[in-house]
Amino acid sequence: MKYLGIAFSSAVIILAGAVAHHLRVPLGWMLGPLVAAAALSVLGMRFYAPIQGRKFGQLVIGTAIGLNMSPEVVARLLSWLPVMLVVTVLSILVCAAASVLFARIARVDTVSAYYAMLPGGLAEMASVGEAQGGRADVIALSQTFRVALTVLLMPPLVWLVLGNPEPAQPHDSALIDWPVLLMMLGFGTVVVHILIAIRLVNPWMIGSLVAASILTSLGLVEGHVPTVLLWIGQLFIGAFIGARFKRDILARLGRVAWGSALMLLVSGAVLMGTAAICAAIFPLGFATWALIMAPGGLAEMTLTAETMGLDIAIVAAFHIFRVFLVNAFGLAFWGWLDRVGYFRLLGVRRG
Repeated sequence: MKYLGIAFSSAVIILAGAVAHHLRVPLGWMLGPLVAAAALSVLGMRFYAPIQGRKFGQLVIGTAIGLNMSPEVVARLLSWLPVMLVVTVLSILVCAAASVLFARIARVDTVSAYYAMLPGGLAEMASVGEAQGGRADVIALSQTFRVALTVLLMPPLVWLVLGNPEPAQPHDSALIDWPVLLMMLGFGTVVVHILIAIRLVNPWMIGSLVAASILTSLGLVEGHVPTVLLWIGQLFIGAFIGARFKRDILARLGRVAWGSALMLLVSGAVLMGTAAICAAIFPLGFATWALIMAPGGLAEMTLTAETMGLDIAIVAAFHIFRVFLVNAFGLAFWGWLDRVGYFRLLGVRRG
């Protein structure tokens, strides 16, 4: 009976993806399963959403992005490094400000609030925050809300900005041969484990992207990943995010949950305003800047760019830069804010 229930719930999640895709919902194979999995999880129903599935999705998506990294594209991205630095620092400032309000709303300590709002990885922020004396459960739940709400809101926003109900078809290259694709996925897995060994963040996404970029920039491979693989990757990632909405956690941390959602909307609105300013200054449209500034995950935002036919390479580059900078200097930045009395002046208690 237990396995029958898991099979039924898993079938519901797959059906949700198929329905969302049929209704032309942007990123339907991710959003449909995410909503269905979250609903089933809150109801206490079990389903199949392993972390290995999320890793597979990241491996495939990273490979798909890397196939866009020609030498010309890489050279163009390097010229954006100063802007990437400014944008990342600005994102940290906005999220640090949001953490002050979040600490009051959720009634948690400053350390937990800071890492809960910081736009880093789901697991990475909880781990680093706990090591600094924060609450891992608060950080993990807030980070889950950050990714889930961003994934739910950004594709429709970009869709409205573009004014195009039809999913974009950006590929003008040939479908990559399956033997070559399997070789790329294997090489990507090797690079992933190298990144794991040296403890770099988000290794499955970044490792596969780096591996595919190397092969593409050297002119050894060319083409695009089969669409069905991207759909499967989206489904696994969406289901994994949705599965994190456990009923007992939400009941115990209800104030943290709605506070996280509120602060995500507030900080997201500020970042979208910044995106509008950047769009007026730099030669990229608002839709692209919205994805760049969005406090969502690397895989989810680059997938949205892929689906909407936007500049996937530059969206990926900005998010990778932010992931590295946030995880490398997030602690140092918090320490500086604490030393200058930023949190103390605002009357937020420390843990």
